[in-house]
Amino acid sequence: MSSLAGPDALVRFAQEAGFAFPGAAFLPKHDMAACKARLCIGRQVIPVRVVANEPGAEKLLAQVAREMDSDLEHLESIVLMRGFDDAQIAHFQTRISRWNRRHIACSESGYEEWTKGRLGPIATLPVYSKLRFMLEPFASFSIAPVSAVKMADLKYSRKHEKSKINPDLLRGAEGAQGITTLLQAVLPEGDVLNVEDDKTSQGRGVDIVVTGYCGGRRCAWIFTDVKTEKYPDTYSFELIGNKSKPKEKQRGWFWDSNMDILTSVAWPSGTVCFIDLGVIREWVKNREWIKEREHGVFETDGSSPHQTYKSRVLVVPMKVLLARFPHAACFLSLPEWLPHLYGKKFENPPGFLKNYPHRVLVPQRPGTQVYLPKKAGTDS
Repeated sequence: MSSLAGPDALVRFAQEAGFAFPGAAFLPKHDMAACKARLCIGRQVIPVRVVANEPGAEKLLAQVAREMDSDLEHLESIVLMRGFDDAQIAHFQTRISRWNRRHIACSESGYEEWTKGRLGPIATLPVYSKLRFMLEPFASFSIAPVSAVKMADLKYSRKHEKSKINPDLLRGAEGAQGITTLLQAVLPEGDVLNVEDDKTSQGRGVDIVVTGYCGGRRCAWIFTDVKTEKYPDTYSFELIGNKSKPKEKQRGWFWDSNMDILTSVAWPSGTVCFIDLGVIREWVKNREWIKEREHGVFETDGSSPHQTYKSRVLVVPMKVLLARFPHAACFLSLPEWLPHLYGKKFENPPGFLKNYPHRVLVPQRPGTQVYLPKKAGTDS
């Protein structure tokens, strides 16, 4: 297949499959044998080596195998074997396989399939969006996270114990704790800051400040707020926060908060949804949601139990969100990502995620498969 004959073609094909900022021929020849390209997922670098079936190939493959065996830096790598048959590729795959690494030997068609499926839902997210920078590290291959320790303190004030909304407050604090712990397990130390104790940040609707990575590049100051929901199939966006206030102070968190990403944790399923709030704001601002009334989108008064003020919310079913904005939302299962902490915490498994397999972030641990390419007729 001549389309993948050179480094530039390898990079171009990966870019068309959704990889951000791929690079070709990035290393001097003496650094890595046969290395022709570099792909990045978050901060993770994936070398792509190419070996052709020509005189000297066996010697080159032996050198590649030795290098990969001693390479402690790259957890994942690709060896594209041009002109070799399936048996030869399978033999070399056995030779380079390690339990704690994802080294893949493949044909040119195998490389195509791998690039089309490797990123999963990340591939559809705009390269420069903050949602992509925040979530792309979740697609990296690693042994973590399997944390058995809650790395974040529970930001919960005991003074609310007698409050009528105490269960909601406690559940909200547990949700923020779980998301902070998850982010700290996935991202480098210092890239996740919980600001629940900061009054200024709370006034701006921000629980966590994140530094994210996309294609090896860095983006600081991504603001997210964690909200807990009882129903994973609908989302409520607060348009008016308190109708008893003067009109100029009535705007709800949907408009007034600084959050870039809304992180919604559903109880009791443990389903987490990350939503690019900027995209949704533009949709609501232009009143385009009115066209979706027949699909269950509507505006109504807030109805939280024991709520002491009157609010106005826009209710959007999850199926509408995914159909309308396939590039603005991703899911994951908290008990699946942090099994030692949350494997038994939630009562009902998030079974509905099976209906949206191509929107779900799956932990890329040893023994797991890469994402499969999307097939015609499946969900967005």
